Amino acid sequence: MMIRQIQVYHVDAFTHSAFEVNPAWGDPDASNIILTEMHKIANQLNLSEMAFLLPPPEPKTVLRVRYFTQLEKINFCTHATIIPFSPFKLKDLCLPENWGKLMIELNRHVMEDMNKQLDRIEKSLNLLNDELIWIRIKGSMNSIGNLCLHLAGNEYQNFVSAIGNRPFIRRRTHEFTTDGGISREELILLLRETRKESENVIAALSNDDLSREVIIRYSREDWNGMHRTNMCTEETYDIRAIGRLLIQVSAHYGYHAGQIVVLAKMLRDTQEHITGQYH
Repeated sequence: MMIRQIQVYHVDAFTHSAFEVNPAWGDPDASNIILTEMHKIANQLNLSEMAFLLPPPEPKTVLRVRYFTQLEKINFCTHATIIPFSPFKLKDLCLPENWGKLMIELNRHVMEDMNKQLDRIEKSLNLLNDELIWIRIKGSMNSIGNLCLHLAGNEYQNFVSAIGNRPFIRRRTHEFTTDGGISREELILLLRETRKESENVIAALSNDDLSREVIIRYSREDWNGMHRTNMCTEETYDIRAIGRLLIQVSAHYGYHAGQIVVLAKMLRDTQEHITGQYH
């Protein structure tokens, strides 16, 4: 009787400590396991969710993942998706030869999209004078100036400081409490200079870097403000894998860029299509 050995990894998702939050299980090389066997393995090990990583079905695909519970195959599982990017750093995956090229393409696409959003922000700023840029339409809302400071601060903190290992310089709370004193030209320069530094950092990333974890530091004031706490002893930092951070920062940038476009059109009626796309 032939005995097959199967490696199964246990990864705790969305936490910095072992055996907390959501446990995820995965087999990094399920290329020789059929679907019925995957179900039996998940059931036998009494696992709530398990990810099986398979070779890509076509050259343009990086990898394929199958998810199973004790009862059935499921289409998606959030915390089990962390398996491909967990601390074993992809070393056991059956990845295509062009994996490195695909990762370089990811970096390029992230920066291309963020530059497109930056162009939209600059067009929005150029529609307004300095007074309008700092107007809060409602007391509970941020001004366009606040959002620009926030975007520059977030990008610098995550890309330049955390990934690029440059000095940590950010006052996050100040980004939302500032009420003026910075001109339109100064805001554009800040955004552009931050982008220039980010591009240098991202351009230097390699395939191996995407699963590398980095430390994102916060000041005590900002940390307590974000988490609505008054703790004085706990560490004020987060840890993220670079691949995940690239996607998060890009999505965050697009989200606030959209807000800026809408606010600019509310503050000054214009027929100009800031996004460059038409209805």
